Amino acid sequence: ASYAQSLPTTIDIMAPNTNKATGLNVLLKSMGLSEAQTAAVGDSENDLEMLQSVKVACAMGNAVQKTKAVAHFILPKNTDEVPGVVSLLRQLTKALSARSAKPAAKDIQVEDIQVAKKIKVA
Repeated sequence: ASYAQSLPTTIDIMAPNTNKATGLNVLLKSMGLSEAQTAAVGDSENDLEMLQSVKVACAMGNAVQKTKAVAHFILPKNTDEVPGVVSLLRQLTKALSARSAKPAAKDIQVEDIQVAKKIKVA
């Protein structure tokens, strides 16, 4: 088994060779999609593999440092007036609307999303 600390008072225990990335991969394959077409949001160590596997990795502003280190974007905190996930969805909607007559949603580039502080682009 493997484990990750998701909060100071909790530990997530997972079956061998499983994590959020493996679960996400199963879901994406069932939908005919790939990690290259996917954005993910995380805030703790149990999100690391998932964030490292997707095209656009976002960490919440209140995320642990290890999670922020692997993210392309740092979103607002979940306690902010406009929470991080809401901010991301608004930016994605804006990018999709601007491209409605052009490429499909799967063709949105990381550069199209300007949510918060960009720290690296894969």
